[in-house]
Amino acid sequence: MSDDNFFNKSINDESDTGFITSLVAAGDLSPGPNYIAGTGVANFIAKLPPATVGAGTKVAVTVASTTKTVTLTPAGTDQINSGGAGVGVVAAIRNYTFVSDGVANWIYTA
Repeated sequence: MSDDNFFNKSINDESDTGFITSLVAAGDLSPGPNYIAGTGVANFIAKLPPATVGAGTKVAVTVASTTKTVTLTPAGTDQINSGGAGVGVVAAIRNYTFVSDGVANWIYTA
């Protein structure tokens, strides 16, 4: 399955992973597909697992909130796109795919 189809198929067909993590408030993201509704009363942070989870591990995220600010952050001193330890990405409404380098960095495409 291509990277472009990985998330769309997984979010609609749970048989690929067996589960979909769904957040409506602050919480931790899991490897595989994640859906963020963001319907709670406050803006919130969703944290990626440690990049040491394994090189090539994917975390796919759909942000569907139109009213809340959702910040996607790395764990601890990990980085996103080598942007600095702990620096997060303020998420717009769209799909994101994060891929671990296996050490301390998540590379994302939106």
